[in-house]
Amino acid sequence: MPIFNYRCSDCNEEFEVLAKQNDNKMECSSCGGKNVKKVYSSFDFSMKEPVSGGSCPSGGCSSGKCGLA
Repeated sequence: MPIFNYRCSDCNEEFEVLAKQNDNKMECSSCGGKNVKKVYSSFDFSMKEPVSGGSCPSGGCSSGKCGLA
């Protein structure tokens, strides 16, 4: 089962729950309130482009990971 983030509208506490996505009987872990809403978190995403033309796509390579440093 996935972990979902929720925020309680009564006490503004944010908490995580290991639950089914359609579980509508959620309750705040801090105050016990039932007025909770799912919070969608952001995640880090990056696309790696192939290096071509003899230069690093970012304009300069200091990490050495592109093979040009």
